[in-house]
Amino acid sequence: MEGIARNLKFAWRALVAKPSFSLTVVLTLALGIGANTAIFSILHALVLRNLPVAEPDRLVVVSRNQLSLPYPLFRHFQDHATTLDGVLAFRTAPWRFSSGGSTGRITGVLVSGSYFGVLGVPAAIGTTIRPEDDVTPGSGGERGPVAVLSYGFWQSRFAGRTRRRATSRR
Repeated sequence: MEGIARNLKFAWRALVAKPSFSLTVVLTLALGIGANTAIFSILHALVLRNLPVAEPDRLVVVSRNQLSLPYPLFRHFQDHATTLDGVLAFRTAPWRFSSGGSTGRITGVLVSGSYFGVLGVPAAIGTTIRPEDDVTPGSGGERGPVAVLSYGFWQSRFAGRTRRRATSRR
């Protein structure tokens, strides 16, 4: 312990003797620690954090050359999969969104009726898309076309209100 105390005293005297060098060392350490923290925070948010679904470690993605599989192939997997608990399909698509006289571009996701059930994600308010909504692609089943809004979109575009008419077209 005496050796550690003696070394700490020597280091302190050396730092006090040259304040410009000490300031440079402290700033370099602060920038390095700050940069590492920022990079790790981004990496954690994009790569390391689990998806907000019921069992993220049990999800498997099937794709072909970075492209989504054709809908008939999805239906074949859905009807004949014996080792999978569930099969879902999704594809991102650009949309025009009109509300209150203004129109803007948004990115939406076209999903199969099994999407929310397989992921184990319930709706915060209202209902989600169900398998019976997926009888004929794009029709929405008996309920007609169905849309599910993310919480962030609902808050930013509708201020959390539940009654407001909006239209969306591809």
